[in-house]
Amino acid sequence: MATVHEWTGLEALALRKALRLSVRAFAERLGVSVNTVSNWEKFLAKRRPNTESQAILDTALAQANAQTHVRFEAELAKLAEGDTPPETTGRVTIPRPRAWDYETWADDLERAVVALARQNFSFAESLLHRWTSRYKASELDERGLSLLARSTALQGDLMRDQGAVVGPLSAQRAYANARSLYTQLEIPRRVAQLDLSLRVVPLKILEPPRA
Repeated sequence: MATVHEWTGLEALALRKALRLSVRAFAERLGVSVNTVSNWEKFLAKRRPNTESQAILDTALAQANAQTHVRFEAELAKLAEGDTPPETTGRVTIPRPRAWDYETWADDLERAVVALARQNFSFAESLLHRWTSRYKASELDERGLSLLARSTALQGDLMRDQGAVVGPLSAQRAYANARSLYTQLEIPRRVAQLDLSLRVVPLKILEPPRA
């Protein structure tokens, strides 16, 4: 989630819009005057709230739910169009992937599960590759690692169903990578599931071809 190191009117406006509050309701929530909020929004990045207001805005952002944080990052990106993005000035740190990327990633995983069930392998592969090729494990926080682990395990299912069970690009390799990620996340139930998958995959080689 985004961290604001120094608030200006631009970040304050993004937070108000993310909270879906009017200027008056936002001012009441923060405990400041309507004129104060209006001045912040009039001058945007040129107006820096005082130290007390900086702390109040910090608290308001910290208390916001996950959906509000997603909207806050989106509003920041929208407000910065044609101007210097806040994160490049050092005022804001936005982790990569951005919050809305996580939401899209999770949605794509659900779509990949449906595609696998329907044996639409090419579509499932494109959905999974979109994310596994974009991020390295070292770039991700805990939520990102969890999504990467699930994506990698689903790639194992895809390769298994296509008959690619051993080798560099195989179900066996994908399951082993997913197991390593779940071990790092300390999720023993997922590790145990992948241990089972790794035991079952080699048996696929011994199965006689179907008539």
